[in-house]
Amino acid sequence: MLLATEAGTVQYDFSIYHRATECFMEGVTVYTSDPSPMQDCAYIYPPFTAQMMIPLVSNYDYWDARRIWYQANIALLIITVALLSYHFRHTNYVRIIWMLPLLFTPTIQNFWVGQVAVLLFFLISGAWLARKRGWGDISGGLLAIATWIKIFPIFLLIYAIWRRDWQVVRGGLLVGFSILFLQMVISPPQYLWDYFTIQLSALLLQGQEFLFSYNASLLGQSLRFFVDNDYNTPLINAPQYVDLSRRIMLLILFSVSGFALYRSYRNTAEYMRDHYDLEYALVLLVAMWFGPTLWISGMTPLILVYILFMVNEVSRVRLFLVSISIALLTIYLPMLYGRSADADWAWWIHSVGFFGVLILWLLLVWQVANSSQPDENVVTQA
Repeated sequence: MLLATEAGTVQYDFSIYHRATECFMEGVTVYTSDPSPMQDCAYIYPPFTAQMMIPLVSNYDYWDARRIWYQANIALLIITVALLSYHFRHTNYVRIIWMLPLLFTPTIQNFWVGQVAVLLFFLISGAWLARKRGWGDISGGLLAIATWIKIFPIFLLIYAIWRRDWQVVRGGLLVGFSILFLQMVISPPQYLWDYFTIQLSALLLQGQEFLFSYNASLLGQSLRFFVDNDYNTPLINAPQYVDLSRRIMLLILFSVSGFALYRSYRNTAEYMRDHYDLEYALVLLVAMWFGPTLWISGMTPLILVYILFMVNEVSRVRLFLVSISIALLTIYLPMLYGRSADADWAWWIHSVGFFGVLILWLLLVWQVANSSQPDENVVTQA
């Protein structure tokens, strides 16, 4: 499937990136809606995501650019998995590390729509690997690039500040501010301002309600609980409770995850040699789940979360539960696509993806909170 020609894919998201890049090249902002230059599709990313594609769009026609993007994503996935499998070469999980991306529906869906999730998987995994090798500046730089592509990796930089991992913070600030100035050189600074004040603020508050059946985020679940539409039968048809329920779930998410991280810190004799792998996985999962949208096509970075959890010598029961989480996320999209056009399913059926993420979060919180042995693989930085 992954190695097949891109001609058999819809590449919907890539078409959005391509159109946004053309707008930036023409000096037109993509964050206005009156009238919209995006031809009835929403570009919800920072300017940098489109700006980095200017060499591709300016030198190739749409179909050649699409083919190059598809092939580059395959190359990035292979490189990332190869690096991870080499790092864990002395464990029993090398075959699983190679098989998981091929069997995981979010990876296949990423290639189908042409998402940036594989690129984020490469950058976030590279940042983790660099930190494990003691290359903090490189780790921070990769996280900064990922943050300017899609905002949620900033949580991993905040986590580095909490850990007092100053090399990572330094690399993140250096590369992050460099990209900030680069964006304002390539396009008017107003575009960046419009992104934060118009696009990002609206996205955080409202999400993309018309697609909430496919959204595994906390906001998507709140909408499924209380909003009725042609596909979803809610728990209670009471849209006024959407915001309150989301706030409650966010409070639980941050308080429980924060407690687990604090408990992990308290259980560690040497602060910089603690349970870095599990904590990194938990922060990454929280960062992705917290956002207003978590589509199947954007879940590819969760592969790293699953790997870091499984190699932590967890019990067979927890391996079984994490397998259920993987299975739920794998069947989620085929199940939704397989429904009939007039199907009106109960909220809990549409929530299969949410439940898959929930199981993974609960397992990680428990594992992080109850870890007691330091991770000797982390290189201590000066």
